[in-house]
Amino acid sequence: IKESMRYVATVPINQRINYEEDITVGGWKIPKGTCVNIPNTLAFMNPDYFGPDADSFRPERFMTGDPWAEKAKRTWSAFGAYKRMCIGFTFALVELKAILISILQRYKVELVDPNIKPEIMVEAGVNQPKNHVLLRFIKHDAQAIAVENNLVWWGLQTSAQGA
Repeated sequence: IKESMRYVATVPINQRINYEEDITVGGWKIPKGTCVNIPNTLAFMNPDYFGPDADSFRPERFMTGDPWAEKAKRTWSAFGAYKRMCIGFTFALVELKAILISILQRYKVELVDPNIKPEIMVEAGVNQPKNHVLLRFIKHDAQAIAVENNLVWWGLQTSAQGA
């Protein structure tokens, strides 16, 4: 889950205001009252924090034993950090895990067309697919479900029927 949220950040930019006092960060002076935009998308692809392969999807990056695990865990901030962290962080992660476990216990999930890479757009400050992303849910007993956005079509799919 963390690697998915790092690789394609749901919220690409985090915004904070420097309320306290004039400060200098990385040689840049940030006067008190300045609105600061933090580009999560760029930060999450930084090899200094996520390893030389930061531009690749590697879920084990956050697992104990990986040489980059501790640094990645300290740097990942999809829900904000410290006193400005989202209060729903723990609940959201537990809910995501429960949903994923429930789905993956019952279905194999795959792209209907694995050759199509979904385009991402930002709307209302959140990354989302520009077009429909078609997924195929193959029930472990071979029943297939096609999902497009929030609509679900139940039924068997064969190669003759197509995607």
